[in-house]
Amino acid sequence: MRRRAIKDEQKQERRQALLDVAWELFQNTSYQAITINEVAERAGLAKGTVYLYFKTKEELFLSLQGQQLAAWFAEVNARLQAAPAAPEDDPIVQVVEILCETLKQRPGLTRLLAIMHTVLEQNIDFETALHFKQMLLGHVTHTGALLEQRLPFLTTGQGAQIILRINALAIGLQHMADPAPVVQRVLDEHELQMFAIDFAREFSTTLQTLLYGVQYLSSRS
Repeated sequence: MRRRAIKDEQKQERRQALLDVAWELFQNTSYQAITINEVAERAGLAKGTVYLYFKTKEELFLSLQGQQLAAWFAEVNARLQAAPAAPEDDPIVQVVEILCETLKQRPGLTRLLAIMHTVLEQNIDFETALHFKQMLLGHVTHTGALLEQRLPFLTTGQGAQIILRINALAIGLQHMADPAPVVQRVLDEHELQMFAIDFAREFSTTLQTLLYGVQYLSSRS
């Protein structure tokens, strides 16, 4: 039993080392440019060893995204619970500030979100997909309930729906804010700045618009 415990602990450390290397690489290059072989080499492991922990590159980065999302949700939850009571006309501004600031600090997370549905969830097995979605459900439900406490106009379950809409908003704006190099060059050289999207500014403005709209509809029902 003692040897088994040590072995399990070492496995977890090795798995985390692979995730740490993948995250470090992702900070400096694109997902497409990263290879499993490079991850293995940086971690000091054989390429085949990586597949003992992650069946595919997509599974590796989906696990990485799960960790990053968990950290983001934890910070959002802590700040929602610690924030002082806002005036009746101000809770939306307070919530938007918390969500915007925490996402702005995590550009890597928004980049992962942008490829989650189209890339990371495309080459994984059933158990991996189930585990990820169950993890996500727990976070969305819990944080959604905290949003409902901060925004009294939200009914039960609406907080979770807001989280899903925030996800969709972040994905769309991230794609627009990170154009291909040739498109960026076009925007820089020609008077097409209306297509140059500042993620943080647009996210804040659009999220406020969304929440004020939900508040208005709630007042009419």
